[in-house]
Amino acid sequence: MKLEIAADSAKWARSLQILAEDGLPMVEFPQSNARMSPATKRLRDMINTRAVTHDGDLRLTRHISNAVLVEASRGSHLQKPTPTSQLKIDLAVCWVMGLDRAMNYIPDEPDLMPFIL
Repeated sequence: MKLEIAADSAKWARSLQILAEDGLPMVEFPQSNARMSPATKRLRDMINTRAVTHDGDLRLTRHISNAVLVEASRGSHLQKPTPTSQLKIDLAVCWVMGLDRAMNYIPDEPDLMPFIL
């Protein structure tokens, strides 16, 4: 199993750099429309087909409830109800990002020892 920490470096570049220097497996995940729209669609489809659930964590439930799904010409994405809203949606966005990383995971090729006679 591969462990990693995915985050958008737009506002966290220095923090991500420090964490990477400390040996944590950091992966950049820009929250652009091109990246978030397909990831949001995947989560939405998996929820609708009951291919994914969550454990009932109240914080995640609250953040999902706070999020608004916006349908745009370039795809859908989650956002706060208004730009100035104090409601948090971070965990909902993390779910989108985490599921996308998990579904796109490609295991490293195993190191094969050369066959010696």
